Amino acid sequence: MKVLFLEPDRALADTIDIFMNQLRLKMKMKKIQTEEEIFQEGSDLAVYSLFILNLKNPTDPAIMKFIRQSGSDAPILLILDKEVNTNILKTLYYLSYDDVIIKDFSPDEIAFRIYKLCHIWNDDVFCLSKEVCFDFKNALFIHQEEKTFLGKKEALFLKYLLAKSPHVVSFE
Repeated sequence: MKVLFLEPDRALADTIDIFMNQLRLKMKMKKIQTEEEIFQEGSDLAVYSLFILNLKNPTDPAIMKFIRQSGSDAPILLILDKEVNTNILKTLYYLSYDDVIIKDFSPDEIAFRIYKLCHIWNDDVFCLSKEVCFDFKNALFIHQEEKTFLGKKEALFLKYLLAKSPHVVSFE
C-alpha cells in the first residue's frame, strides 16, 4: 500500500512510518515536508491508496481539488495542530475530508484511523479509543480495563459491525 504523507515534522513522520510498518500491513510511505511537493507529483497521485496531510491552511481546498483532479479518489486523513481553532471544523466537514486527527495523538490512534479509512483490519483486535478495545480472537470486549467475555455469535456480530463502520448494515 502506497501512502503520501505530508508532515513538516520529520521526526513525527518517521515515528508513524516505523510504527505502521511494525504492524501486520506493510506500507510504502512517501514522506514530504512541503505542500509544493504534492503539486510536483502531478498525475502520479493516482497510485496512492491514502493521503495523510498536515496543511498550513486546512480550509483551503486547493490541494484536495488537485488530488481529486489528478484522478485519485483515495481517502484523505487531515492532521491538525493542537492549537487549531475549533471554528474551522465545520468548514473541514463541508470540504469532505475523510477523517481529521488532532495532535498530539498516539501511534495507535492514527493506525486505527488508517485501518478504518482503508478498510484494513487486524483480524484480532479493534481499538476504538484508548479505553475501548475488542479482541475478536479471545471474544473479549474491554472498556476502561473492565473485561466482558462474549459468545461466539456476539463476537462475530460485533466484528462485522466494526468492519463495516461507518456504513449502515442491513438485516440481510
